[in-house]
Amino acid sequence: MISGFGGNNIDILLQNYRRLEEQPIRNLEARKSIFDKRINLFNDLKSKLSSLDSIVTELGYTGSTSIFGSKAATSSDETVATVTSDSNAVATSHTLFVSQLAKADKIVSNQYTLAGTSLVGSLGAGSFTFNVTVNGTATPVSVTLDAADDDEAVLNKIVTAVNDQAAIGIRASVVKDSGTTGRLVFTSEETGADFEMSLSDASGTLLSTIGMNDSVQMNGTSGGYVYDSTELNAIALVDGISIQSNSNTLENALNGLTINLKKVQAVGEAPVVINVQNDVEKIKGKIQDFIDAYN
Repeated sequence: MISGFGGNNIDILLQNYRRLEEQPIRNLEARKSIFDKRINLFNDLKSKLSSLDSIVTELGYTGSTSIFGSKAATSSDETVATVTSDSNAVATSHTLFVSQLAKADKIVSNQYTLAGTSLVGSLGAGSFTFNVTVNGTATPVSVTLDAADDDEAVLNKIVTAVNDQAAIGIRASVVKDSGTTGRLVFTSEETGADFEMSLSDASGTLLSTIGMNDSVQMNGTSGGYVYDSTELNAIALVDGISIQSNSNTLENALNGLTINLKKVQAVGEAPVVINVQNDVEKIKGKIQDFIDAYN
């Protein structure tokens, strides 16, 4: 009879046996942990070296890309104009006076009672074609009117026909100026006099009938252009020199500066002062980045 070998002793033996069998696994896990730490250290070092290399590369740029040539530009009144700079800018000051902002050309039709039928009554049913010319490119637009069309339907058909032309250079819409009346509006997609539109009937008299006239200014309920040609360009004085632009963004007026015009100034108002200085803070920041990456 074997004594002293109860259930508890069997459990202890099994636990010891399990620990003995698992020891190689624990050894491997310990080695894996060491390798993982080494890999993490290597990846961290690689990342830091890559960051240091990028900073050294940036510090080594010359000419217009050199960090040491960075410029910072400020506007004395950012409600009138904002300014950004690159390293081609000259560290000095300039004056700016905004006389006019650039606008998109607009032509509006006569006012019509939307539920009325005066247009089809005057024009009759059928197909009509007109040309839209913007920046030297003419695009024909065709519209078919039905005898049952009311004036709102006619205007909306013109809107659809214009807006279906992807590269026409204008967009069309109907503006309802009251609960019962509305007007057709053509608007150039770009601002400035270079993108002023020219309209002409090619087949039928659709445009002339509805008052879409590019040679007469709108007056009351009669159609015509909204802005004169002289009102379409942005006009500003830069250091006393008059500059005109299709856009409210002046990119070539001053080397290295981009000026965004925001508001027209009143006569007698003081000019905005644009200051350009070496961007010392940016240079210091990049050098500090190098020191931090090196350490």
